[in-house]
Amino acid sequence: MEAESMNFRNDEEAMIPVPDGVVFEGYVGKRFAQTCAPKSRLQFTENKDHITKTTYDFPLLSSKDERIKEAPFSPLYEGIKHHGLVVRLFPQNVLDMCFRSYRDKLVALLKPARAQINKLNWEQAIC
Repeated sequence: MEAESMNFRNDEEAMIPVPDGVVFEGYVGKRFAQTCAPKSRLQFTENKDHITKTTYDFPLLSSKDERIKEAPFSPLYEGIKHHGLVVRLFPQNVLDMCFRSYRDKLVALLKPARAQINKLNWEQAIC
């Protein structure tokens, strides 16, 4: 898929401004995507004949979740708005090390945006 078709680089429609220098490399496959079970395995706690129900049994990943049907919102948007910002006073050498480590992990896991298996022409093979 091209980046334009996925609206990664369309700044007019973006709800959150994307900083310059972001390059679309591919996508994370279903094997490594975040998934959660529809039912939790957590057991309610019983203390002195009083059952305390758990409140955070699985993460809120969809705006169609039954728990927020009275006031729906986008969990992705809210999470990025509050937790997706880079800390400005972070030590640069540690930030560079984290960036390299995360970049290497993404390069290992990402599927290329153009995954066509075909023969290369002469120009592609030489260059």
